[in-house]
Amino acid sequence: DNLDLPGVTVCQKHLKEAVSNLLDNAIKYAPCRRKGKVGRPRIPQIKVSLVSNEPPHSPGATLYIEDNGPGILTSERDKVFERGYRSETVQDTVDGSGLGLAIAREMISRMGGRIDVLQGEGPSKLDGTTLRIILFRDQE
Repeated sequence: DNLDLPGVTVCQKHLKEAVSNLLDNAIKYAPCRRKGKVGRPRIPQIKVSLVSNEPPHSPGATLYIEDNGPGILTSERDKVFERGYRSETVQDTVDGSGLGLAIAREMISRMGGRIDVLQGEGPSKLDGTTLRIILFRDQE
């Protein structure tokens, strides 16, 4: 029940730009999923969840954008936020400029929030990429 979500102050333009970029990536990469256990293609799945921040984070809200795409290698989780970076594993199969995650991080940072990459660790436990945006009631 999210009736008790704490309020956070955000810039509508920045949040819209960041979330739009994250959803765009989820939509582009989810279809790239390997075959399912019985050899059939996996159906692309994307889930968005909004929950209260959990300790040790200050009061605020956390937005998860999860997909069941190919995921991001652990060694590339920081690199994907660099302007122009594109993983060699997908640069020939998925169109893009490598700017979306860098822009999203900048927009979230301007609002005093944080964004990071998890692998299948979101509320839905989809086994692709999970991007987590943490926003705070009072900027940290």
